[in-house]
Amino acid sequence: MVEGIKQTGKPVFGFGIEGHGDHETIRRASQKAKELLQWASELRREQRPLKDLWVSTKCGESDTTSGCGANPTVGNAFDKLYPHGVTLVFGETTELTGASTWSPRAAGTTQCARSSSSCSTATRKSSIATRPANLMDSQPTKGNIAGGLTTIEEKALGNIQKIGRKCLVDGVLDKAETPTGPGLWFMDSSSAAAEMVTLCAAAGYVVHFFPTGQGNVIGNPILPVIKLCANPRTVRTMSEHIDVDVSGLLRKELTPDQAGDQLLECMFRTANGRLTAAEALGHREFVLNAVIRVGLSTLAVEVWRGGAQGAFQSFEVPRHPSQTVLDVVTYIQRSLDATLAYRFACRVGMCGSCAMSVNWRAALDLPDPCRQGCPENKLVIGPLRNLPVIRDLVTDMRGFFDKWARAKGSFEGTKTKRDDFRARTARFRR
Repeated sequence: MVEGIKQTGKPVFGFGIEGHGDHETIRRASQKAKELLQWASELRREQRPLKDLWVSTKCGESDTTSGCGANPTVGNAFDKLYPHGVTLVFGETTELTGASTWSPRAAGTTQCARSSSSCSTATRKSSIATRPANLMDSQPTKGNIAGGLTTIEEKALGNIQKIGRKCLVDGVLDKAETPTGPGLWFMDSSSAAAEMVTLCAAAGYVVHFFPTGQGNVIGNPILPVIKLCANPRTVRTMSEHIDVDVSGLLRKELTPDQAGDQLLECMFRTANGRLTAAEALGHREFVLNAVIRVGLSTLAVEVWRGGAQGAFQSFEVPRHPSQTVLDVVTYIQRSLDATLAYRFACRVGMCGSCAMSVNWRAALDLPDPCRQGCPENKLVIGPLRNLPVIRDLVTDMRGFFDKWARAKGSFEGTKTKRDDFRARTARFRR
């Protein structure tokens, strides 16, 4: 890390406890910190062009006023900064769930649209792996719900207002990755407030727009955080935390352009040395990103498509513990190709409805298929070979059931529920 920072030309020093101990390491680091503070105190501000400004954004404690007030104000400011070559960034991958239409609309290139879509897909798969149901246990948050947001889609459609109406997304960044040029960038990042701001600081951004609905107090020791709010109650009860009051938008006392100009004015004052509310109040939250995407192995699955003269089609399916063959087929049908036809009923491998050919052997719904004959994470799934194929994995089972009826395969008990229980079970107690 030290060597990497040195390459930027900035002064940096590293310290290790090994060979020195805690006390000596703290003493040496404190001495160097004093020297660096004195060095920084002699620096003088220099006039720079607007394009040298890097601006990030992330919202927090959103409510119904966020999507129609504070977030569009950031979007208005971004629309005004974008033509000047300012480097901009937004993120919060999970909180864009339901607003994926921004990709084809706002992506500057096809590759950018594909990359952003891949981030969302990978996050969704990771969420499925770590939370078997969906995002409902975390999105929207309890605070969002208290503020009037009922679904993640509502939250996402308000969140996306921060990128404005004219900006094009020029590229996709990994967590804390530094952009390679000006424009609007999407960072695949955490939705947690302190973590996202820290990631933006690590990527090199110097001013942060933080729209809030119900109020959020976080700051950062490196990146100035400008709070703006359109909720009149929050502005009244938490005024010391708000840098830009845009509640006039809801009362029609302020136009979007005027709100955007107020935010830009605050940005220029901050860039010229004015402390933000968070800085003045001593909020210096700094959180290293703890959200690590779960590394998912995948199953390479070939599934029979068509009738008797069909062919196999290849799919990649996320691998999960205790996964069944029916789970694999259901994932393909629900997430990858809705036209896939298959049959099931009991879902526990008892009734025989889901019988199919798995790796060339007739089988019911096998649990944990990777431990049952496919150690290389490969599955070949087809219809039962001795029955006529109707379509895909569905076979004509009328002949089978006719034979089953003629064989009198149904179970017929000799006792009924009216018989004495002890008498019926006597032979099992001997």
